[in-house]
Formats: sequence, C-alpha cells, structure tokens
Amino acid sequence: MTPKQCVIFRYMSGLSAFQREKGWSPGGAPLQIYYLASELAKDNAYEVFMWGEGKVVTPLVDNVHLVSSKLWPLFRVPLVARIARRWATREMVPQYARNAIIVFAGRNSADFLANAKLARAQGARCVFRLSSDYDAMASNPNGDYAQALCLMDAIIVQTEHQKQELLRNYALESVLIAPSFPVPQIRGNIGHPKYVLWVGLCHDEKQPEKVFELAQLLPDVPFLMICSPVRKDYAKRIKHQAEALPNVTCLSQVEPDKIQPYFDESYAVINTSKYEGFPNTLHQAAIAGVPYVSLNWNADDYLTMHDIGTCAEGSLAHMARDIERFVTDSDERVRVGANAYRFFEERGSFERVAKEYKDVFRYLSEA
Repeated sequence: MTPKQCVIFRYMSGLSAFQREKGWSPGGAPLQIYYLASELAKDNAYEVFMWGEGKVVTPLVDNVHLVSSKLWPLFRVPLVARIARRWATREMVPQYARNAIIVFAGRNSADFLANAKLARAQGARCVFRLSSDYDAMASNPNGDYAQALCLMDAIIVQTEHQKQELLRNYALESVLIAPSFPVPQIRGNIGHPKYVLWVGLCHDEKQPEKVFELAQLLPDVPFLMICSPVRKDYAKRIKHQAEALPNVTCLSQVEPDKIQPYFDESYAVINTSKYEGFPNTLHQAAIAGVPYVSLNWNADDYLTMHDIGTCAEGSLAHMARDIERFVTDSDERVRVGANAYRFFEERGSFERVAKEYKDVFRYLSEA
C-alpha cells in the first residue's frame, strides 16, 4: 500500500477555525486554511495536520489532525517567549515534518526561518502561502523573512498582483491559486437592506476609523461595524468613537459561522484596508448578492473588471459617493450584487482550489 502524503499547515492562529473557539476572528487566513485543509483531508492519499498555537481540545476535526507545542502557554510570557519558541521548533518539527510537505501561511508566522531550516533538514518540502499583499512587500534582503522565502520549494500567491510584487521585490517565482469560498444556493435578503456593513479585525492595517469619516460624510446612512478586537486599547478607542456617532453601530464580536445574516441585510459591504490578500468579505458580500465598495484594494481589477463593486483609489469622498449610489439606487445595487453572486457561483469551488494545491504537492513529491 502506498503511504499517505503528510501535509502540515503551519499557522499560529489556525486552530481557532477548526475548534470554533470563543472569540475566533471572522474571515481571514484561518478560515481559508480551514476550508483548504478539510477539503484536502477528504482525499485518502493525504494525511493532513494543522499546526497552530493554543490548547488542542479536539485532536481530530473533519479528518484534520490538530497539533500544538506543549510549550504554547509560554509564548505569551515576554521574558521567555523567544526561548520557548525555539524549544517548540525542536519539539514539533522532528516529530511531524519528516518527509512531509509543510505549508507556512503569512509573513508573521512564528520562527518562520528556524522552522523552515529544521524542516528541510528533516527532508520536508516547504511551501509558503501568502496571506496578503503585505507578504509580497519588500523587506531587508538579509533578514529572516527574506532568507526563509529563499528556502521555500514553492510559493503560492492569491492574485497576479502578489505574483508580480514577489518577483519584483524578491526575484522569486510563484504559483497563482485564486482562493474560493463556499457559495450556498439561497441568496441573501437583498430586498430589505438596513445598513452599510464593515467587517474585519480591529487592527490599524484595516483602518476601521475610516468608517467614522464616511459616516460623517453620509450622516443619513446607517453603518454597522463588526470589529473583532486584536489590541484591547485600540479596540476600546474604536468602540468609543463609534458610540459618539448616531449613525454607527459597532459590534465587537460575531463568530464567522453566524455572520452571514449580517451581510444579507446590508446595502453594500465596504473595505477600508491598507492592503489585503483576497478578502473573505468579498465572497460573503457576493453570497448576499450585494456590491463591494473598496477604498484601496482592487487587485487584478477584480471589482471593476467583473462589475461586482467599486474601488475609490484611496479617496474617501469617492468612496462615499459610491456608497450613496448603492444606498439610493436599488436597481443598481441589485444589478451589481447579482453580478457578484453569479461570478462567485461559477468559480466558487473548493474542490478546484484543493486540486491546484495537490498539483503543487505532486510536483514537489516527484521532484
């Protein structure tokens, strides 16, 4: 019998989406990795692991093995965190990575370089999956991140923009695999919108404070923010600012498996991030059949080329006009929302994503 190919996904907060932990963040890399890993685990040719950080409550979820270092509580203690991570690398990599394929996700993966070096020494093939455009941005060419990238056997990007930036900044080739998202057959409640929706982590790169500027430009338009806290001080400040505006409501947490109804009742979904990878909120807006309005992100001209939303090219005044148009013109809102639903319905197959990853894994196994 042919032995199964071991595939390990390494992402610090990856356990949350599998265990549905209280307070896990909406959207983002954890959810994409969950869908990918669980789809891959349906294939008997693979044994799939999720290596995260935290308490493993359920060791096997959707046929994916969840693992974490026993030292993880020490990662939160500043004085010993660095040493604890080094010991965790020596504990985890030899135990799981021998002759495996290990997929690192995101630029901020803990001890990326140390893990990659030890994994290669164990005979593992290493893959890096870019989580956002930030991962393709230039950094110190002699730094840990750049060195770790050069150790990768394959790099996977989500957009052509990331592919070109990685080539320009690091002279590294990559494989483009566009992400996907499950698309249900039942569309959202597009006939009864209540607010303009912003969903994301309460982090400065997401720029939630831009919503307040939009709310002031559009005082008659209600805004709903679902702002998942990352830094408590920043989240508290955002919450207080929202409370000062009569047309802004801010919720601090909604679990991703309960969040879609909020999309279904929106006029439009807005994105104010400095940079993105391929936002899950775009898929969720499409499921609801509503337009997507972005301040900055429009990688590969996705929004405008497919007529599923708009990009304001950094202008809040422009963004406010786009929002107002979708609030006041129901025909235009329904038309663009229907385009978005059809577009993602046609390409919303996680089987396709898993197959493209398998092609990469097969190439690495045979190389």
